[in-house]
Amino acid sequence: MNFETPATEQQRLALLDRWQLADLVDVEFFDEIANTAALLCEASTGLISLVTRFEQCNIGKFGFEHRSIDLDQSFCSQVVVNKRMMIVEDATEHPELVNNALVTGPPYIRFYVGIPLLVDNRVAVGALCVFDHKPRRLSIQERAGLMALVHHVEQKLHAAVGGIEGVTIAANEALAELARQAAPEVVGSQVKFDGLLVELARQYEKRLSHKTFLSTMLLTKMRLHLGFLRADTEWLGKNRSDVSQSVRLHDEIHWTLDMVDQLAEANQAILGDPEGKLRSSTAVSFGGVVQKARSSILQQLRLRTGSFVVTQKAVEDHVFGDPTLLEDFATRIFAMTLRTVEPDSDIEVVIENRGSDLIMEVYSDGEVPPEPVRKRLFEMHTDSEVVLTDLAHEWERSLQLCAMIIESHEGSIDFRDAGANRRCLHVTLPTAVQDASGQFMAPDTIGG
Repeated sequence: MNFETPATEQQRLALLDRWQLADLVDVEFFDEIANTAALLCEASTGLISLVTRFEQCNIGKFGFEHRSIDLDQSFCSQVVVNKRMMIVEDATEHPELVNNALVTGPPYIRFYVGIPLLVDNRVAVGALCVFDHKPRRLSIQERAGLMALVHHVEQKLHAAVGGIEGVTIAANEALAELARQAAPEVVGSQVKFDGLLVELARQYEKRLSHKTFLSTMLLTKMRLHLGFLRADTEWLGKNRSDVSQSVRLHDEIHWTLDMVDQLAEANQAILGDPEGKLRSSTAVSFGGVVQKARSSILQQLRLRTGSFVVTQKAVEDHVFGDPTLLEDFATRIFAMTLRTVEPDSDIEVVIENRGSDLIMEVYSDGEVPPEPVRKRLFEMHTDSEVVLTDLAHEWERSLQLCAMIIESHEGSIDFRDAGANRRCLHVTLPTAVQDASGQFMAPDTIGG
């Protein structure tokens, strides 16, 4: 995006004034995210807020009737200023919050979690938060669920601001080099040369936008995990005498460090590959990823009368890739499938091996989209804007993001007709098999 990263609060507010995000009209989307966040954490209230020059504007809310909150009472304003996650287990024991009007009076906040919402991974515009009138701790599972919701909201805000950055100076230099290399082949044909130049620009921009999007997603996850580490270490510093909680928190910190390490490796692999593929990465149990994704939508499943069945038939379900991206993919597929079918319809997920491929098929009610629509959804070799612009349907945008993730894992995704007004979302990924020593090896090394 074409704007300077704000160095001061006044510059941040100037960008908010320019973008007018408080005028967003998709209230239903933000209300649904706030609702899901509250249900996920079993909290009484969930909010999606923008911290403006004058107030905290709640553009999405659940369990809270007020459209705005004064800045001097706003918890979320602290999240935005610090650009980091804020976890309050009991506000009455927090010296800066104990006298806050929202603590001493309705809604009597005790437990609060706020995560900053960033546009283009650099401008904090607001926060996703949940709070409750009872003190408590936040679990690892709840953290992961909130992170996924933050990602959805940030994509919506990013789309509202409009587009992504164009080709950088480095890209232009690389493009010029490609053009120089191609020039001898097209001497004497200016038309052919111009066509090749346009194609080179298109190919480079596609690859750059692909890598930029995936890298930004991974960096956002890393930032949130680092926020967890800060919150956990702060808690340890204040509660050294609580041995049982300290031991459990010690394990959580090690788990978080492992996650940050995995995210850094995946980011390095994506940026290092010319096409943004995760060719060098760790072996991940895809069945485990699917089960985690299913756990993240349990609240939605409780509201349904139809079945949601996952059948694991794969003997070997490991694939090379990043667990964060794969879990994001599976969660998106499940959530969007639930939103596009009736509550009483049955959904079946089947995972199995076919040759050297791992197959996931999601069966649900509905017709297979016509070929032009499928091409727009799954053909990721198109304009980069198709990824992050605000499309007419959330379902389409989610599928495009899923296609990009699957492509980065050298897989494929498409719809197939399952008969009787049923459709099948068919996903193929290359499996990672074990050698004689038990080490996983990529499919292209087998038999080599």
